[in-house]
Amino acid sequence: MKNIHNLMSLVLIILIFCPVPARAEAEVGANVTQILNEQLDALKWNSYERFMKLGNKAFKELFTEYDFESVYLNTKSELAREYDLIYLGSIQRVGMIAYLWKFKNRDTQKEHLVRLTLSKTGEYVVGFDFD
Repeated sequence: MKNIHNLMSLVLIILIFCPVPARAEAEVGANVTQILNEQLDALKWNSYERFMKLGNKAFKELFTEYDFESVYLNTKSELAREYDLIYLGSIQRVGMIAYLWKFKNRDTQKEHLVRLTLSKTGEYVVGFDFD
C-alpha cells in the first residue's frame, strides 16, 4: 500500500512540475490542402480566373484583378522556387474557418504566413493572405 502512495505521489509531482504542452492540430483535411495548392498554383501561373474559381460571391466581388496582380507580384519569386508548407492550425470564426501555414523557401530560408479562409462547409474560398 505504501508503494502505491509513493507511486501516486511521484506521478503527481511529475504532472505538476513537467507540464505537457498543448497538442497542436497536426493535420488538415486533404480538400483544404488541395484548395490551398490550387490557389498557390493560380498565383504561380498568374491566373486570376483559376484563383477566383472557388471563391464565394463576396470574395469574387471584393478581390479585384488589381488585388490579385499585387499578390502575384509580391509572391512570384517565392513561388518560382522550391518551398515547404508547414501547417500551423486553424481558427474558427462565425461562418468560416481560417487555416494557417508557414511558407518556407528552401533556397533563401525566407518565411511567410499563408492564410486560407474557407466557408464553414469548406466549399468556398472567402479569404486569402500571403504575408
